[in-house]
Amino acid sequence: MSQPEKAQLDQIRVVTPPGKEADPLATKEAVSYEEARQRELLADLTQDRVERKTYANRIFYLVTAWLAVILVILLLQGFKSYGFNLDNSVLITLIGTTTGSIVAIFILVTKYLFPYRQKQPDE
Repeated sequence: MSQPEKAQLDQIRVVTPPGKEADPLATKEAVSYEEARQRELLADLTQDRVERKTYANRIFYLVTAWLAVILVILLLQGFKSYGFNLDNSVLITLIGTTTGSIVAIFILVTKYLFPYRQKQPDE
């Protein structure tokens, strides 16, 4: 359920005409609706938590693998192992662009997974 839909649902209130008691059936339905809404919200939050764990682990492994690859390239270049030789400008470009890409991916994923949320009045 999207945020605008949740906001619209939160605006629904049971209104009783002046001088009349609320219909017991309407009250029961409103309570039932509120319980269903709370269950949906809980399921949504639970799913978010599971997805955060999954993607947080994936981004960690991506950054770790990137660091390992950069370390291997630097070691091969530094010790001239296996005939590996890159021009300095190529090495700087390779490391700089991959670092920028990985940092951008990391920032995008973490901002999506852990968005800033203001406290709701009922929390």
